[in-house]
Amino acid sequence: MTSARQVLRLACLALALTVGVPAGRAEADTLRSMGSTGPPRNRVDLIILGDGYTSTEMAKFATDANDLVAYFFSQQPFKTYRKYFNVVRIETPSVVSGTGFETAKNTVYRSFLNCFAIPRLLCADNARVTTILDRNLGSIVATSSSSSSTIRGSAAPAGSSP
Repeated sequence: MTSARQVLRLACLALALTVGVPAGRAEADTLRSMGSTGPPRNRVDLIILGDGYTSTEMAKFATDANDLVAYFFSQQPFKTYRKYFNVVRIETPSVVSGTGFETAKNTVYRSFLNCFAIPRLLCADNARVTTILDRNLGSIVATSSSSSSTIRGSAAPAGSSP
């Protein structure tokens, strides 16, 4: 079962493939399939982004993402329409572990809890997420139909922005 803490760490759900290594990121991203049900032209591609997992915590992120997806598809209407979703997770290792509280840590998406003084509200740096989405949205369609379960992004030069 997915705990509230796991849901908060996985609260960034988006449609994107991130490439490059902006500040807060330890290495390039890896896209991993969590289930493909058909061609992307008539499916919803659900991409799970996790923030605050270091490279040594990627197995935990995989477990947390699997728990979240299992819970998500156990609920209606998603349970009924599961066959219309392709799901992948993007492993984006952060420099530090965890999510900030009231201020962001040096993580990929700079997420933090207690956003707007609401105890369980998780916020992230929208500019980082938007830049990554804008730059990589087209990559998802090509990736979703790939038979490979692991696809690596390219690394940007040190000091470059996302």
